[in-house]
Amino acid sequence: FSANSNATGMSSEVLDDYEEGTYTVTGYDASSGGNASSTTITGYYTKIGRQVTVTFYAWNNIDTSGMTAGNQIFFSLPFVASAYRSVGSVAHHGWTYNADTNMQDIKPITSASKARAYFKTVGYGQADNTVKVSDITSGADDIHTLTITYFV
Repeated sequence: FSANSNATGMSSEVLDDYEEGTYTVTGYDASSGGNASSTTITGYYTKIGRQVTVTFYAWNNIDTSGMTAGNQIFFSLPFVASAYRSVGSVAHHGWTYNADTNMQDIKPITSASKARAYFKTVGYGQADNTVKVSDITSGADDIHTLTITYFV
């Protein structure tokens, strides 16, 4: 072991890059930013080295006014994600998913090399699809909780 190593051989600087904070979560209708939703919420993050965990609660009554219905919906992240895709979990209410009756869940997924993520539907007996602006009833649908861990 070197003078800077611990019993596992890891450098003592492993946790030197630790940060906790908040950021404003905003919805968009394009991966490049697009038209923004006026509904925002405070998100919470913890960054340890390259790993970031994001959580937010009660993004209520998402306003999609001015957003393009056929576009995917994205939400902001506090840091630009790496090129590797990460998948998280979300609790939601009210989304129709283009009338897919076998819908079981949606998953947040990071956009490669962007400070944004999007949602994808997952469920029994259906194709996986991205969630579009039109899948959200403006001013009525909610995200109760969201957690995603990704790398920068």
